[in-house]
Amino acid sequence: QALQQQLPDLDILHRPEELRPYECDGLSAYRTTPMLVAFPR
Repeated sequence: QALQQQLPDLDILHRPEELRPYECDGLSAYRTTPMLVAFPR
């Protein structure tokens, strides 16, 4: 929430179910769940 207040122009995903699609980047053998994902509005 503090980050969202500092960066109001970003949509921030932080719940585990929201982050699951972003845990690999093309190489499915290397999976790491990110701390958060940020998108510009």
